[in-house]
Amino acid sequence: MSDAESRALLAEVARQQSEFARQQSERAKEHDELAKRQAQDHAKTEAVLRHVTRQLGGLGNKFGSYTEGLPFESVERILRAKFRADTVARRVKSARGGFGQEYDVIGVRNGVSGEVYCVEIKSELNGEELEKSVRKFGEFFVLLPQCRGMKLYGVICAVDVRGALAQRVMHEGLYLATAGDENFKLVKPPPDFKPRVFTADRAA
Repeated sequence: MSDAESRALLAEVARQQSEFARQQSERAKEHDELAKRQAQDHAKTEAVLRHVTRQLGGLGNKFGSYTEGLPFESVERILRAKFRADTVARRVKSARGGFGQEYDVIGVRNGVSGEVYCVEIKSELNGEELEKSVRKFGEFFVLLPQCRGMKLYGVICAVDVRGALAQRVMHEGLYLATAGDENFKLVKPPPDFKPRVFTADRAA
């Protein structure tokens, strides 16, 4: 190989190396730009998600307040029409010995029957909320001793009752009211339903 051919070969090798280095530099630059765009897109997505989450959180709070306020009129109609309550009170708060509760709605049927109906309103009922409601019914006479001597019946009023929870409410001996087209309606109990009677001494 002549000197001229050697020089030409070296020059071509150098050119190829330079071209390869240029291509690598361009790829690295494109990769950095892509990574930068992805990071920007991720940041934008995170911002949108945070915004949506805040909106949904606010909506959830509003929905909870809405659904707790919505059934009061329906519940009062149920207590008066179905259970013949003479007196209906909303958001009854009571405390004794440092312990207190708030009962959503209480209906009292005076006279010889001596019945009181305590309604717990839930936007979405689950097993834990049901158990808490049963405990509240059991503590009723401790916090409202003026009702001693009466028979207490529990009522669950819920917007969303899923799965077997409706049957579980009935199994607990509680009445159930759920959301209809325009208001809340009492669910017809099964033929073998026996309402649970809470008294000052025991829960039957």
